[in-house]
Amino acid sequence: MYGWQKWKQDGEMAGTEGEAKRIEAIQIRLKMLEEYSVEYRVYVQGYGWQKWKHDGEVAGTVGESKRIEAIQIRLVKKEKRQQEPEIKYQVHGEDYGWQNEKEEGVIAGTQGENKRIEAIKINISGVSETAKIKYMVHVQDYDWQPWGENGTTVGTEGKSKRIEAIKIKIENLPGYTVEYRVHVQDEGWQKWKNDGEVAGTEGKSKRIEAIQIKIVKTEERQKEPEVIYQAYGQDYGWQKQPEEGYIAGTVGEAKRIEALKIDLHEAPENANIKYRAHVQNIGWQDWVSKGEIAGSQGKSQRIEAIQIKLEGLDDYTVEYQVHIQDKGWSAWYIDAEVAGTVGKSKRIEAIKIRIVPKYKREYTGIDVSEHQKTIDYDQLMATGKIDFMIIRAGYGRNSNQKDNQFERNYAEAKKRNIPIGAYLYSYATDGVEGAKKEAYNMLGFLEGKDFELPIFYDIEDPSQQGIDRQTQTEMCLAFGRIMQQAGYKAGIYSSKNWLINNIDLNQIPEDFSIWVAAYGINDGNIPNDKYKFPGYHDIWQYTSTGTINGIQGTVDMNICYRRYF
Repeated sequence: MYGWQKWKQDGEMAGTEGEAKRIEAIQIRLKMLEEYSVEYRVYVQGYGWQKWKHDGEVAGTVGESKRIEAIQIRLVKKEKRQQEPEIKYQVHGEDYGWQNEKEEGVIAGTQGENKRIEAIKINISGVSETAKIKYMVHVQDYDWQPWGENGTTVGTEGKSKRIEAIKIKIENLPGYTVEYRVHVQDEGWQKWKNDGEVAGTEGKSKRIEAIQIKIVKTEERQKEPEVIYQAYGQDYGWQKQPEEGYIAGTVGEAKRIEALKIDLHEAPENANIKYRAHVQNIGWQDWVSKGEIAGSQGKSQRIEAIQIKLEGLDDYTVEYQVHIQDKGWSAWYIDAEVAGTVGKSKRIEAIKIRIVPKYKREYTGIDVSEHQKTIDYDQLMATGKIDFMIIRAGYGRNSNQKDNQFERNYAEAKKRNIPIGAYLYSYATDGVEGAKKEAYNMLGFLEGKDFELPIFYDIEDPSQQGIDRQTQTEMCLAFGRIMQQAGYKAGIYSSKNWLINNIDLNQIPEDFSIWVAAYGINDGNIPNDKYKFPGYHDIWQYTSTGTINGIQGTVDMNICYRRYF
């Protein structure tokens, strides 16, 4: 909030008292001691110990909201100052070309702007002539490219091709390790990798958007906590332990998971992972931990739902995804949310679990249409309250029913890198055929545009109240499948009561999103129970009377629980 303060000296206080503000970076320098250097290093939230800095160099981070948790300072004679190897790197990105050079863990690339890294150069200094930094990248449409080294360019320029994965390693530098992590499209920051391990993804068509690289002493290598887990399944008993994030159980064999064991690896002593299962004929069992059994063995009873949570790992989140009988893979759930079903007699057939750096739990946003008139986007963005926006594209089945502000709202949001979705207000009363006609009309509105959030079918008009539940469900499915075939994410919007009474949510696939309107007091404020709707609902429209700078009058306000961007 304050940025760099003025220089202090001779016992003066640097920082703040009583304001709960973290120190994020520090510089120290000497005066009148020509033969000496001051060396210092800091322990940074989530990163651990940084390298020693000296004589006014920046220790810590700037613009990353990471607190300094510890510091070491020492005086040394300049001729005895230890020179440590340093790494510098530069990325070429979508729209911005080559960025300025970064060093030692500083973020290169962008976050929240949906821009791909296309090429990278990495170099090291303070090392012998035989030492090398080598790196290779997996490029869209090209697969893995040859290794580059010591400042050569890998990737592409001017071809609009994303880097999807990277490997980095050091040669002839005993006692040191290279560590790196990447920010991946739709996934955020991955864990730290080292010495030739793959960072990023293969086969998922996901761009790397940012990267951090650092060289550390081998004994100081950052150990990332991992989760280990096993499933006990129908007919096969205990399976082998999969790698973190991979499938335990079976898919396509109609076999239930009956028990689970979960534990942590490479975690601090005070860290713990706790979990409990909802079991057929039993209900929720007690919480267990440290590899204890959740569920049952030899009783032929299915696990129907699971909750998992971390303790003592404040910088991390546990994510888990389950494969549900007749429904397929669920969304990823986190931090004690219920994955699976309760009261529906559906077995869990498989599970994936992973620990990732903590990310924002919920996002706040608005949905807009021509009713909000001409929005002042500069004022809107200055509020700092908009994580996403859902824009009405139009209504009904005719091409002349485009929302009057759709094109402007889309263009202005894109210009400011606001993640966006869109919706069409339905008037269809002739069943599936009407929904299909509206879907094809919607594709005309969306042509040439891309969206981070789904395209929603807004079904709530009073004229549709008399349509039977099954037909309305099939209308939603028909609209959504056409959106998916066109390459968009699909979703359904309506009020809580409409979704309960008029749509059979059991028939809605897990890869459809549900956006629910439920207002309660409807005073424009975020309700105290803001986690009321995760689970079957991905976005909650909690008020229609919100107000925000940049918009005249009121606007719908939303909380998004799913990480679309």
